[in-house]
Amino acid sequence: MPGSFYQNQAINGASESLCNVIAIFMNKYLNQKKSLLISFLVCAISCALVMVAEMTEITAIIPIGVVGGKGGITIAFCFFYFITVDYFAPHYLGLVMGISNFFGRFSTVLAPAIAEVDEPVPMMTCIIICLMAGIMCLQLKVPQDF
Repeated sequence: MPGSFYQNQAINGASESLCNVIAIFMNKYLNQKKSLLISFLVCAISCALVMVAEMTEITAIIPIGVVGGKGGITIAFCFFYFITVDYFAPHYLGLVMGISNFFGRFSTVLAPAIAEVDEPVPMMTCIIICLMAGIMCLQLKVPQDF
């Protein structure tokens, strides 16, 4: 179908925009740690949904899991920019952003290799990483003085 690429791009853009708005409201009304935890849990649960849908061959719910996983990561990415200034002194922000960018790009390089591994390893990898990130974000402490 010729229009399906553009339809996918429109859905992708709309979901990205909606997640950015959700992140703004979460930042305003919730604790930063809880918001990060929620975003990583949404991603982990969505990955589990995709994994179960593929194993049981109920393919109708896979798009819900994919959009949910992308949404959770988008919200977490927004929080990366919202809260980094609260947890790191200004003279370390460039270093923190650089290291985060390096590991983000490195994981992007590894993603196709992990995606080619037999099921359910790719989804389990995503679930484990999201759960670890959620647990680690609870350990964040705002420094008293910069």
